[in-house]
Amino acid sequence: MLDKYIGYAFNMINEPPRKPKLPSMRKRDTILSKEVNALVDKIQRDSHRDVYERFGPGPHRVQFSGTPGFSKYHTFVVELALASLCSSIP
Repeated sequence: MLDKYIGYAFNMINEPPRKPKLPSMRKRDTILSKEVNALVDKIQRDSHRDVYERFGPGPHRVQFSGTPGFSKYHTFVVELALASLCSSIP
């Protein structure tokens, strides 16, 4: 009985290492990549909808005010890009 296990272990040691099955790994990677892309698209759609519901269609402006190292008070306005321009999904 012990000879059976020794023979099995000896065969395992002397076997060349097994190479992974590349086609199945590529197929799995392709499937995972498609799932990730689908999730990214869903998050983009949801985020775009949430921004539109919360802030409206725009254009949106942000006013910055302060004295950044100057003795004079400064104010400037930045107009943000429309959300539809920032996303590939309208």
